[in-house]
Amino acid sequence: MDWTLILDFDGTIIKENTWQLMLKKHNLPGSKFHEKYEAAHHKGAPDSELYKIIANWTADDAGKIHAVMTDESLKSVLANMKFTAGFEDFMKSHPKKFGYVAFLSGGFPPLVQKVALRYGVDSYVPQYTVHGSEIKVTHAILGSTKKKLIEGLGRDGRVIYVADDPIKGYESSDYGPNVLRIYMDGEDNPGPTVHNFHELGELVDKIMATPDKYF
Repeated sequence: MDWTLILDFDGTIIKENTWQLMLKKHNLPGSKFHEKYEAAHHKGAPDSELYKIIANWTADDAGKIHAVMTDESLKSVLANMKFTAGFEDFMKSHPKKFGYVAFLSGGFPPLVQKVALRYGVDSYVPQYTVHGSEIKVTHAILGSTKKKLIEGLGRDGRVIYVADDPIKGYESSDYGPNVLRIYMDGEDNPGPTVHNFHELGELVDKIMATPDKYF
């Protein structure tokens, strides 16, 4: 049986928001698309409308950051990034137990990609590409699109997907019988909850030893 590990980044690998870290580093204001998203979700807007808002939100913030970002400023933010307790030890001991390891994140791609490369992650697909001054969004992280991405990454084996508390509309209600959703922090979650990567490592070992208890 093949095992796939999928890790969220913002709120999971780090407890902060990578976009906010970059905006703060360069003294940039965030966009107002957050309010637009909240209003649209509150009125029950379809996924197509929510997807468009998130795509525009991504392009807006990415455009502002890439216009002023330098290699030095990116390295500075990366150097000061605080990983959730146990992450570095976990990435030394546990990925080799899986056939495939992926990051699935709506975080700021240049930061997420550097961490993925550092730890030899098999898959991370940034949600936009940069062509000169043009930001081209290739996919937006939304509940329905996230489900499709997880299904594609999981192939035919069992999947352990770890992320923090769901943001309204960003979470699918059901990832299928082969996906175990583990929550990083939060209360009253509908699945197993851990608070750091030390606890995640212990839980993963139990899951792999007795998978029928969890799937």
